[in-house]
Amino acid sequence: MRTGAMHRNLWQQLTALGCVALVTIWQDVAADQIVYSGNTTGGPRYHRTIQGIPPRALAGSFASNVRYHSYALTVTTSGLYDFFTESSSGFDPFLALYAAPFFPASPLTNVLAANDDLSPGNYLQSGFIYPLWAGRNYRVITAGYSNFDFGTFTSTITLLAELQASLSDSTEGRPVWRRPEEGAPPVTLSSTATAVPYQVVSFRVELDGRYYLWITPSGSFDAFCVLYEEQFAPENPLVNALAASDNYDSPAQSFIEADLFAGVQYFLVVTGHSNTDSGIYQANVYGPGAVHMNQLRTISGSISLEACPGRAFEATCTLRPDNQSADITRQVNVDATGRFVLQQVPAGRYQLRVRGASTLARVMIVDTRAGDVTGLNIGALPGGDAVADNVVDVLDLAALIGAFDATPGDPHWNAQCDFNCDDSVDVLDLDVLIRNFDRAGEDFS
Repeated sequence: MRTGAMHRNLWQQLTALGCVALVTIWQDVAADQIVYSGNTTGGPRYHRTIQGIPPRALAGSFASNVRYHSYALTVTTSGLYDFFTESSSGFDPFLALYAAPFFPASPLTNVLAANDDLSPGNYLQSGFIYPLWAGRNYRVITAGYSNFDFGTFTSTITLLAELQASLSDSTEGRPVWRRPEEGAPPVTLSSTATAVPYQVVSFRVELDGRYYLWITPSGSFDAFCVLYEEQFAPENPLVNALAASDNYDSPAQSFIEADLFAGVQYFLVVTGHSNTDSGIYQANVYGPGAVHMNQLRTISGSISLEACPGRAFEATCTLRPDNQSADITRQVNVDATGRFVLQQVPAGRYQLRVRGASTLARVMIVDTRAGDVTGLNIGALPGGDAVADNVVDVLDLAALIGAFDATPGDPHWNAQCDFNCDDSVDVLDLDVLIRNFDRAGEDFS
């Protein structure tokens, strides 16, 4: 497993194409790999950028008039591609990728990625990994490090993995957490990023294999991502964490490469580098098999106990999806004001069934497909259901009689019969039961 590392395990070459100094015919890439050669000697000149994904500035005057070779590219498969260039004549190459068109007089326009040396001290090779979309036109620009660097080269473009899933979302206004530091796995928590907004995506893969998770933020949002398996608990950020990545040759984008397995539930947490980093992002997953992603939402609102107003309690929330998949049941803490928050709910339309320990249930329709659900007013839950069968009847009366006059610590104490939450089973609880006698709670339709 690697985070932000260059991938050099190239697949078998399937085709090789020769190119002149300036290519004017789009190369439509259908194979897993292509190889082409070129020569920047005598080629046109431009002021190249610095390296980065994307580069944010132009290089100094030493690279303000470099010769370059342009290669036109369109791919038929959306996926993650490995770009690799090696000098064959001893000059120091510089590799850049543009979304077409490429404007030599405006080198920062449409630039996507650029790299000088593939590894420290290795000035003969340049390269990077970058996602491409089928049907879009790109330009691969091979230039020199300086105005005096030019010569022959060979370039390889390799499809590492096909795009399997993609979604866009935002961390703005989301819950906050203390994120981990980078690592595979991460072993420490950040000392400064202690209250960073985050968003969670759950996903499964259909085939075992190596997958690539690529996060592209919008604007000035500096993204950070963490991959978890089986369970994500924001209060324990290091538990079940597989990898955490900050920057991939860029101050903004994040990238994780990991071996994933079918049948395992994974969680991708997208957050920010610092407490002030939040914004819109796109998450793409590339790999050998289908990926099923689901955005996780938050449902929040208010509930109360009819017989115990102003008391904190634990509610049982069951979500039944419209798509006939399995129910989701969670225990939720409700504070003394009645506020509750149900987190990490997969986007979808549900019937939400809520009940207290000894109350009748309420059912409401909630739809998280468009985003979080807030301000949900479930109302007061009627008490009197001591045996938890969603009906107040003689069974509950028998339970109450069996616990009558008991307080906590007595042998016959039954907390389920303390409907008014005063630590005593007495006539006040009997009054609650009588008022709701023969009443049934709501249930799934």
